[in-house]
Amino acid sequence: MFSLPRNPGEAHRIRVWRSAVACLLALGLAMWGVGLVSGYGHARAASKGKHRKGKRRHRAVAHGKRGPRGPRGERGPRGNAGPRGAQGIPGPRGPSGGPRGRRGKRGPRGAPGELGRQGPAGPQGSQGQAGPQGPVGPQGPAGPQGTQGTAGPQGPVGPQGTQGQQGAKGDAGAVGPQGPKGATGAQGLKGDTGAQGLKGDTGAQGPKGATGSQGLKGDTGAQGPKGDTGAQGLKGDTGAQGAEGATGPQGLKGDTGAQGAEGATGPQGPVGPEGATGAQGPKGATGAQGLKGDTGAQGAEGATGPQGPVGPEGATGAQGPKGATGAQGPEGATGPQGTKGATGSEGPAGKDGSNAELPYTDYGLVTSLPGSPSVGDRCIFKASESAFWQLIYDGQSSYPWKKIGGPPVVTYEFTARTTSSTSFQTAGAPTVVTPLSGEYDVAAGAERISMPTPSNSIGRVGLHYNGSLQFEALGRGSEYSAYPAYAHRRMGGLTKGSTLQSRYRAELNTAEFVTLFVQMDPVRVGETMEAP
Repeated sequence: MFSLPRNPGEAHRIRVWRSAVACLLALGLAMWGVGLVSGYGHARAASKGKHRKGKRRHRAVAHGKRGPRGPRGERGPRGNAGPRGAQGIPGPRGPSGGPRGRRGKRGPRGAPGELGRQGPAGPQGSQGQAGPQGPVGPQGPAGPQGTQGTAGPQGPVGPQGTQGQQGAKGDAGAVGPQGPKGATGAQGLKGDTGAQGLKGDTGAQGPKGATGSQGLKGDTGAQGPKGDTGAQGLKGDTGAQGAEGATGPQGLKGDTGAQGAEGATGPQGPVGPEGATGAQGPKGATGAQGLKGDTGAQGAEGATGPQGPVGPEGATGAQGPKGATGAQGPEGATGPQGTKGATGSEGPAGKDGSNAELPYTDYGLVTSLPGSPSVGDRCIFKASESAFWQLIYDGQSSYPWKKIGGPPVVTYEFTARTTSSTSFQTAGAPTVVTPLSGEYDVAAGAERISMPTPSNSIGRVGLHYNGSLQFEALGRGSEYSAYPAYAHRRMGGLTKGSTLQSRYRAELNTAEFVTLFVQMDPVRVGETMEAP
C-alpha cells in the first residue's frame, strides 16, 4: 500500500512510476506470448522435415534415378486455428523508484498583472459639526481716497421688475418742522464693496438715544460712478409668512394737512419677551389689480414751522431675549466726497494708433530715417524715383537699419563711348550718389567692349568713390567677338552724399565701351558714419 502523497509533486511522481510498472508488465506478457508461438512453429517445422526425409529414402530404394520435379500442387485449405494458450503467471513486482530528488530552485517572479478596475465609491460621510465662530477682527484704518476717475458710459436701463405687494400702512408719526434747504455738497465716489465678513452674534440692544435736531437738507450732488458689487452675504432663515389678506380698493388721497409741532419723545419702555411663531396660514386669493389713476398736480410747498425742543432721554429698559435675525437693512447714505487730488503730469505721447495691432511701428514711406525708433520698427526709404528700400531697425552700431527688400540703384550710359587714352575718362561716365551713410555692395562695368578699328583692343572700367579709384573691370574686343567688363565689391564707411562713378580708359589700341553702368545696393545704413 502506498502512503498518501504529501504534496502535488510527490503525487505526480507516484502516478508516473505506476504507469512505468504497468508498461513493463504488459511488455513482458507480450514477449512471453511471442515465445510460445515461435516454439510451436519450430516444433511443427521439425516434424515435417523428418517426414520428408523418410519418404525420399523410400523412393530411392524402390525406384531408380530421381525423375524431374512435378508441378507444384494446389495449396490446401488453411487449417483451423489452434487453441489459445493459457495466460502466463504475472511477473514479480519491480523495485520502487529512487530516492526523492531535491526541490528545484524557485522560478523568476512573473510580471505583475493588470491593475484591477476601481471599486465603487464608498458612501459620503456625514458632515462634521460646524466649528465655533471666531471673533470679529478689528476694522482696519481707511485708506486714502483715490483720484476720481472719468465717468464710464451709462449702461442700458434694465427691465422693470414686477410690482410687489403693498404692505400694511403704519401709523404716521409726528412731522417735525422742516429746516431751511442748504447747498448740496458734491457726492463722493462710491468705493468697492468689500467681501462680507463672518456673521457675529447679535449683541444686546442698547438704549435708544434722544432724537437730535434735523439738519439742513443739502443740495443733491452729482451721482458718482457705481462701484463694484461685493460678494453676497449669507442668506438668513426665512420667517413664517402670515396669511395674505384680500387687497381692497385703493381710496382717494386726501389733502395734506398743516404740519404740526413735534412733540417731546417719551421714555422707552422695556422690551417684552418674544412670542412663539405661529403656524403659517393659507395664502389668500390675489385680488385683481386696479387701474392706475392719473397723477394729480403737485401742490405748493407749505411754510416750514419752527423746530420743537428735544425731549429728555428715557431710562433704559431691561434687555429682552435674543430675537431672530431680521432681513438686511438698506444701504446707508453715501458719505461726503473727499477733496480732488492734484492732476499728474501728462505722459509721453503714444505711437500712431493705426498700427496698434502690430508688435512694431511701420513708419511707411520716408525720405529720411525716423528719429527714436524701437527694435523691430520698419520703414520704406525712397532712394530714387525708381528704387524704394524696405529697412528694419535692430539698434546695432551706427548703421542700425538693415535692408530686407527692394532693388538696387543703377545708372546707365546708353551712348557708346570710344577712347584710345590710357587715362580714365569722365565724359558720359554714369554716376550715383549715396542717400545714406553705410555699407554697400557696389558694381561697375560695361555691357561689352568692342573694336572700332581693325585691330584687337583692351579696355578697363574703374569704380571711383569721390574721385578716387577703388577697383577695375577688364574687357577686350576683337574682329570677331566682343566681351563684357564687370567687377563688384562690398564697401563700408561710405558717407551720405558721396559719389560713385564708373570711368573708362583704353589699355590697348582704341576701345569702344557700350552701355556703361554703376550700381549700389545697401547692406546696412544710418544717418551718420560708423565710428572706426
